[in-house]
Amino acid sequence: MSDCSTIDALRAALGDERAYALVAAFGGEAIYVPKKRVDPDHAIAHVIGVDGAHALSSLCGGEMLAVPRARRFRAQYLSRTRELRPRQIGRILGVATRSASRYLK
Repeated sequence: MSDCSTIDALRAALGDERAYALVAAFGGEAIYVPKKRVDPDHAIAHVIGVDGAHALSSLCGGEMLAVPRARRFRAQYLSRTRELRPRQIGRILGVATRSASRYLK
């Protein structure tokens, strides 16, 4: 696998909004990223859109992508974009409020 499975690489290729959607949907799983153009009915396209799926394919097409859980990124994204508090973030991420608070530091 290439370095396309890091959250930094995904953020650079997809932008924060699409990277968040990808890790929220598939975090902790290994998914195959098609090498060629991605069909609009593909699961990845449903989550990050066809343009996002094409960007992901350009980054690591033809590979099994180990999608990171990226809890720190997800917590910071939720805090920044939805103005959620640690307790709410913890529920979404399936972690304790204390862990969610640590992710925000």
